[in-house]
Amino acid sequence: MKKTGIQIGLVIGLFAWTAALSGQQPESAKPDAPASLYTAGDRVDVVAAVSGDAVVAGRSVRFVAPVRGDVLAAGWNVTLDANTQDDVRIAGGHVAVNATVAGDLTAAGGDVTLGPRSRISGRTFVSGNTVRIEGVLEHEVRIAGARVQIAGEIRRPAHIVAEQLEVLPTARIDAPLNYRSPKRAWIATGAAVTAPITYTEIAGREAHESRRFPGLSSLLFVIQVGFAGALVVLLLPGASSAMVGTLRGQPWHSLALGFVVLIAMPLAAVVLQIGRASCRERG
Repeated sequence: MKKTGIQIGLVIGLFAWTAALSGQQPESAKPDAPASLYTAGDRVDVVAAVSGDAVVAGRSVRFVAPVRGDVLAAGWNVTLDANTQDDVRIAGGHVAVNATVAGDLTAAGGDVTLGPRSRISGRTFVSGNTVRIEGVLEHEVRIAGARVQIAGEIRRPAHIVAEQLEVLPTARIDAPLNYRSPKRAWIATGAAVTAPITYTEIAGREAHESRRFPGLSSLLFVIQVGFAGALVVLLLPGASSAMVGTLRGQPWHSLALGFVVLIAMPLAAVVLQIGRASCRERG
């Protein structure tokens, strides 16, 4: 989790620096925003509907207008208060979702809350220190957290790894719930449980390490790649047009060069690591 926190911090820090370089002030997505939105700033409020994808970063990020495409967001505080029609991927210190997500939701942060107005139609993947579920989860659920609170409705099988699991009085469990934890869950007497709950005891260390969610590295990779593209658009708007021209004029040359770089960079890293290890052995 420490490594994950560093990665999230680097992503957020990168775009705070980007906003400073580009002279951006706290901003809102304008009504004439393009089909897809790529922006960064200290505070970003998406107040106009986005017909494509939205890639946003900032210290504070809030969506109050719907997005028809994918949402990719990172920040210290990230809030989704508007419905989305595709997948949502969020990384932040404090993450709150209070809307309908038609696709999958992947969220990672210090504290992650799916509020009472949240409804996730696709799969739900959440990792955090404190995770609270108050909405409706309609598909597969996978959660990893130090403290996990279920106060909403789970309609499909759920897999939870937590140091502490609490099923609160407002919870409704209509599908099998399998959880792993150092201790048994606290289940309120008022909770509606109509499906089996299966407990597997694990060591505290294993529960702690489980918060390094398997999909989190992929999430951070996607965020970093997407934001790298946004960085180019924000700082070098002319470069993006030049790149498009090059791709159109020399598509096969560009493809071959990209393939070489893609293969060569990992190989170079391996060679450097081997050389480094050999030097240590000789020393």
